[in-house]
Amino acid sequence: MRYRVIKVKFRDNWKTLPGARVIAGGNYGSVLEFAGRPCRFKELAQAAEAATDQTIDIQEVTRNDFDLNIAQTGISQIGLMLAKNYQDYAIAGNNGESEASPAVFEKVLGHSLTPLSEALKELL
Repeated sequence: MRYRVIKVKFRDNWKTLPGARVIAGGNYGSVLEFAGRPCRFKELAQAAEAATDQTIDIQEVTRNDFDLNIAQTGISQIGLMLAKNYQDYAIAGNNGESEASPAVFEKVLGHSLTPLSEALKELL
């Protein structure tokens, strides 16, 4: 059995995740890319509805409205900065989302990834 270090491509550079190792037998290649299918917030909210059997008021808003709404929650300044930066990152694209594939993850697991609504149900 060999240890394989997980490497992540971030802004056209490969980074090794410290402490993230996988014990894998078999022929998986030198780099294991673990990814699920990317989803939008709307899909996440719909999965949460299915997991909780409750209706959630899902609204698509502009970036400016998002900033105003998140600021009104009482979130800390650091939390607000992180939320805004995450939105900038997601909106800008070119973040690997289009290349994400669960194929390697599923191969190593030996089964398909758990559907999002089922995974949320387990967490809740």
